[in-house]
Amino acid sequence: MLLQIKNLSFSYKRTKVFESFNLYLRRGEIVVLTGPNGSGKTTLLKIIAGILRPDSGELIVRARRISFVPYDLQVPPFFSATVGEVLSGLKGDELLNLLHVRELLKVKFSELSAGQRKRVLITLALVREPELLLLDEPFSALDEHNLKHLLKIFKYLREKRVTTLVVSHELRPLREFCDRVVKLSSPTPW
Repeated sequence: MLLQIKNLSFSYKRTKVFESFNLYLRRGEIVVLTGPNGSGKTTLLKIIAGILRPDSGELIVRARRISFVPYDLQVPPFFSATVGEVLSGLKGDELLNLLHVRELLKVKFSELSAGQRKRVLITLALVREPELLLLDEPFSALDEHNLKHLLKIFKYLREKRVTTLVVSHELRPLREFCDRVVKLSSPTPW
């Protein structure tokens, strides 16, 4: 197991998000996390990424490198930089070509569409060669062009055996790539 979550509990103020939640990910597995708004999908990714701390429970991560691509694509440090500056030091043309990012290298990050920003941030995440990749709603607000490029990523992840946890309301694009779907239910108010 690359990731094990045992009896995880987490709450925001008076709302319990998780209580005794369990999840595991095997190496190389692509798992889709789905559920209604407010069910804790993004919260779970933030806990795994170390941004939030659970109230209780056990989180065992055996990945040395974790990359997290958030849903919120307003990344302040990058806003005035060009894509080339954001991706400076990038080694290997495979990712630039795979996501068609090369054509964006001279464009400012702030001038990119939401789909283009996702492609750049996923490229940046994959450059780190993560053992665990966390993607929050990668398909939201994508046109057909960006969706086509993004789906190539999942083929790449499968080939490279990158363990991936994807939060998505859109299951159709991922059916051929995912190993399992985990559904979260709505939180229960105290």
